[in-house]
Amino acid sequence: MTQEDFIPVSGRTYVSELERATKTPTVMKLDSLAAKLGVHPLSVLLIAYLDEQPGLELDELLDELRDEVTSIRSQG
Repeated sequence: MTQEDFIPVSGRTYVSELERATKTPTVMKLDSLAAKLGVHPLSVLLIAYLDEQPGLELDELLDELRDEVTSIRSQG
């Protein structure tokens, strides 16, 4: 995809700033960008987080998240 593909969702300048990590999207903007990519917003977050944590495996992170979510939901 090109930056122009995101124009209905966001301006080209903003997408460029995201690519260069000079901007951080809001949750609502992340949702819109993920929809344009055809993926779940959590997939984008997982990929970004895994890229920043060398050695962390996807299954390990998903197991941790599953345990945390289950624990939080059982408290509520």
